[in-house]
Amino acid sequence: MLLRGILAIILGLFAFFKPACMLIGIVQVMGVFFLLDGVLLIISAITGHTGGSRWLALLGGIFYILAGIAIFSSPLLSALVTQAFVIYLMAFFVLVTGIMRIATAMRLWKTSDHKWLLLVEGIIGIIFAVILIQSPIVSAVVLMQIVGVIAVVLAITMIIMAFGLRKLAQTM
Repeated sequence: MLLRGILAIILGLFAFFKPACMLIGIVQVMGVFFLLDGVLLIISAITGHTGGSRWLALLGGIFYILAGIAIFSSPLLSALVTQAFVIYLMAFFVLVTGIMRIATAMRLWKTSDHKWLLLVEGIIGIIFAVILIQSPIVSAVVLMQIVGVIAVVLAITMIIMAFGLRKLAQTM
């Protein structure tokens, strides 16, 4: 547990101070997954152990391998495209949620004292979505930094727990 906590602190600090490198690393892990999964899909298509269409498994395997090759041929571009897609998807979700909060606040306008909270939440959500859409790369970097902070906080709790478990083991 102590070693895991120390490793998580290192990872969290790396994500906070080198978010662009972290994005590239995450995308490269996806590239490895795509390559391996593509090979496994092709093998299952050849052997007939697909649980479905052999042709779809073969096409999926080829597609996954090509995606993996594309990621490794240009990791920076792949990281930017992948993260931009994730940020746009997040922005869409936040925008729709914000609009729904405002619509709910309008429906509850005469019946609830909490309509203002929903209205403010909806407006903040829409503003946040616009910020995400206007600058997806900066948003991705900031999200990596947030992940870094969360990793460090969780790592500290793991280290504290490791010492607590050690003390508990010594008393038994």
